[in-house]
Amino acid sequence: MPDPADYCQWGGCLLGLGGAGLLALKNRLSGYGFVLFLLSNIAWIAFGFLTQATGIIVMQIGFTLTSLVGVWQWLVVPRHELSTVLVDNRSNTSQHQFEYAKE
Repeated sequence: MPDPADYCQWGGCLLGLGGAGLLALKNRLSGYGFVLFLLSNIAWIAFGFLTQATGIIVMQIGFTLTSLVGVWQWLVVPRHELSTVLVDNRSNTSQHQFEYAKE
């Protein structure tokens, strides 16, 4: 029977490599590399608990914080900025149409 720690170890490894690969592409999907990093962090933390590797747990908690910052900076903030621009454009268009109709 396979050891659950092996699944965590290899899952964390592959997810981390996938996240690094997405970031290296520097394209519109790169921010999702941080999502893969988060999943990798979870797998490594589970591995740390299963193998009683306290150092890995502490390191991965730190990496989880940096992954959360990455998700925030690459995925949350740009979407918020985009929605703000779309709302501003709608209000400017509506205002322009209103002024044009008054003339």
